[in-house]
Amino acid sequence: MSPISMLLVAAAWAGTRGVHTDTPRPADLDQAYEPRRVALVVGIDRYTDPALGDLRYSAKDSQDLARVLSSPGQGAFDLVSQVTGTVTSESFWSAFEAATSHLQRDDTFVLFIAGHGTLDLTGEGTRLYVMPSDGWLTEPADTGIPLVTLEAAIAELPARRRVMVLDTCYSGS
Repeated sequence: MSPISMLLVAAAWAGTRGVHTDTPRPADLDQAYEPRRVALVVGIDRYTDPALGDLRYSAKDSQDLARVLSSPGQGAFDLVSQVTGTVTSESFWSAFEAATSHLQRDDTFVLFIAGHGTLDLTGEGTRLYVMPSDGWLTEPADTGIPLVTLEAAIAELPARRRVMVLDTCYSGS
């Protein structure tokens, strides 16, 4: 008897042992796999570096956007996390991890950041940075959040729909 024939005979003898077809389906299973819309809204308006200066509307703009995204009649997002005011690099990444830790393939993720940004022209080519509250304009490579790092972190998320919106500019002295 060939190995394939033996396998077929063994499968026929085994029947459906170990297979339970009458197990009830959990009631919330569909909801657990339903696509969600998740946003992280960041408004940085307080800075340690006097060269950057505080901003007047970053936190307000991000709070307004979060309100729209959370509204059932407007954005209807399932989860909107906010970080505003003094936002250090560490607190930003902590909020990013918390907001994205449960994303699934069919989810949508939106990242909005309002605050200072800057360019670093001293290194290899032009590098763009979002400046957190603890960032220093003279040291963007060491204290800023590199845009390429943000892009890579978002690209690695399991959600297929990902959006990043930056409301940043350099308006220091």
